[in-house]
Amino acid sequence: MRNLAFAFLVGILFSLTSCGMNECGGSKDVFLEQYGNFIDEVQEVDYDYSDNQWDTYDRRFKKYVAECYDIHEEALSNREKQQFYGKMAKYYFNRYGVGVIAEIKNENSEIGKEIREQMELIGEDMKSAFSDIEINFDGEEVEGLLKEMGEDIEKVGKKWGKKIEEIIDKKK
Repeated sequence: MRNLAFAFLVGILFSLTSCGMNECGGSKDVFLEQYGNFIDEVQEVDYDYSDNQWDTYDRRFKKYVAECYDIHEEALSNREKQQFYGKMAKYYFNRYGVGVIAEIKNENSEIGKEIREQMELIGEDMKSAFSDIEINFDGEEVEGLLKEMGEDIEKVGKKWGKKIEEIIDKKK
């Protein structure tokens, strides 16, 4: 009976630790895929920046940026780090809209303070990731990037158009 209880406790402990590890991915590739899927999910969200429904996304984002990134940082190539930062910018833009730059610059803004703190956590690493950029233009890669940017701009345009329509409808 004693061995059974011990085995049960070890099983629970193993389950808890493996769940924590899986949240950040067991490898850098899994982490990057999960993070990318998360950012894609956030791009579909259409809440006002002050909506409490953002809390769940904010917690997940902080976990990716403040904890998971640190776990996989050494395994990431400079290109992967650049992509991570680009997706981080997408999150902030989708979360706070075009006012994100003003929020970052505003010393009295709580949102700006939070963003600045998160950026400081990975600031030095970001500098090194972008300092080693080798410019090697691959036509297909550039075309893919431009296509992705176009899709992102189209999504933002639809989102803004919808919000403008809502504002106009409210004023009628």
